[in-house]
Amino acid sequence: MLSRPRLRPGTESDVLHRRAAAVVLDVGLWLLVSSVPVVADLLVYTSESPTSLRSISYGGLVFLLYLAITQGATGQTVGKYLLGVGVGDTDGGPCSWRQAAGRSVLLLVDIALLGLPAVVSMALSDSRQRVGDRAAGTVVVRAER
Repeated sequence: MLSRPRLRPGTESDVLHRRAAAVVLDVGLWLLVSSVPVVADLLVYTSESPTSLRSISYGGLVFLLYLAITQGATGQTVGKYLLGVGVGDTDGGPCSWRQAAGRSVLLLVDIALLGLPAVVSMALSDSRQRVGDRAAGTVVVRAER
């Protein structure tokens, strides 16, 4: 996962199930990692302290950084790597750091509205791009090592 995979442009429609499964894996990984500070806060601080909310907020920030860093460096998250998909530029090149950060931040729109913008955007796009992909100029395609 430390090097960029070879992306296969034109496979955007073929990877929808893999893309969804990669999200589930990445969110599961995030929940596992982010639960540690929440449990620590609950054990250390009193019930009057809003530390759990703070820890969840930090956990969300860590998740966005994880997405931006892994996709900026390699074009893949752990979930995407395991399922053979990657993020690339719409011109067929690698995903840049700026594109990775932009698509990651705009994931907040999808999350805030329970995924509806992603589903609608992907359904209306020939390249199956969610809102963050459209804004960042990226696509998710098959990737080979």
